[in-house]
Amino acid sequence: MYICMKTITISDDVYEKLKRMKRPGESFSDVLRRLLNGEKVPLTEFYGKLRDSKSLEELFKSHLESRKKAEMRF
Repeated sequence: MYICMKTITISDDVYEKLKRMKRPGESFSDVLRRLLNGEKVPLTEFYGKLRDSKSLEELFKSHLESRKKAEMRF
């Protein structure tokens, strides 16, 4: 139900992020509405997102270092 259409300007990087967030059949307005309403996202939505990420490698290394330090305390 649209009463009045508005035009907004967004940067290219924001447009690309919104485009990636769109679900099949969703409009950009639907995506923004979902985000603004704070819809909870199931964790399965994030499964595999960091698979080839440098951040994941760094996180794993940090985790291993923390475990080694914890073992040395005992």
